[in-house]
Amino acid sequence: MSMTHKPAGKLRRADDIAAYLLLAPFLLFLLAFIVYPVIQNLYYSFTNYNLGRAPSWIGLRNYTRLMGDEVFQFRCARPSRSTGPRAGRAPCAR
Repeated sequence: MSMTHKPAGKLRRADDIAAYLLLAPFLLFLLAFIVYPVIQNLYYSFTNYNLGRAPSWIGLRNYTRLMGDEVFQFRCARPSRSTGPRAGRAPCAR
């Protein structure tokens, strides 16, 4: 019996193309539903954004306001009951 073999270069290229085609749906999902929303939310956290208006850049002002908020500090100091009594303090508590 004679077996025909593809040259190593063509076989390797076909395997690479198949691998990329199999990875493509996962990578598109990752980009569309995880990476893009994270980057978008990070951008919006540095802006003053209201629906119907263009976002205006305010830098760290949202974060400084958040750190001065008493409700936020209280919630960080006392995690919710769903975390359990031995969960300890949240990392943002003083």
